Amino acid sequence: MENGIKIINRVGKGLSVRTENTGGGIRVIVEFPKTRVKLSALKAGDTFRADGVRYTVLEHFGNGRTAVIREEVLAESMSFSSGSNDWKKSRIRERLNGEYLKGLEETFGEMNIVSHAVNLTSLDGLGDYGKSTDKVSLLTLDQYRRYRVFMKACPDCFWWLVTPDSTPSGLGSNDMLHVGPAGDVGCEICLGSMYVRPYFVLWSSVLVSWDD
Repeated sequence: MENGIKIINRVGKGLSVRTENTGGGIRVIVEFPKTRVKLSALKAGDTFRADGVRYTVLEHFGNGRTAVIREEVLAESMSFSSGSNDWKKSRIRERLNGEYLKGLEETFGEMNIVSHAVNLTSLDGLGDYGKSTDKVSLLTLDQYRRYRVFMKACPDCFWWLVTPDSTPSGLGSNDMLHVGPAGDVGCEICLGSMYVRPYFVLWSSVLVSWDD
């Protein structure tokens, strides 16, 4: 808040905004970083950097928002949960929307990370778990199919998807889907240890450093 004016920053870090009293009114002066471009200028499959981390653009939505995924998995593998393949009960969800989200908010700005719906329908078509609303999640199987062509492979690791194999009304709540080193999709018990590749949605107006 400057001179009674609330300034909303939807372009991220590095933006300089100041106000000047001109006597007859208030002038707002905005200076954009010269080395950055708007996220909307990138196409699906392009990568950009933010605070030393690379991300891949997956899709631009018509509502001024852009889906992105971290290019590399997080450093440490994690079990999905202690006994349920319901994302809403997952320790990964808790971490991504807690400690990890705070880091993203410092990088992109709290208001620039947009909540999104996560479809928790199981591989065998059961909807016991409904949907979840999160700021950071994992890819569903359908999203992985849609975006795989744009994503860099992780040749030395297995990483979790958010889609369960089945649910309590089907074959049980023990197993989750994951992506293998060759890009194949497999199944693992939720107590198993896999890597994590965060997915989130940003305002397309955010300024980023493009890997040209």
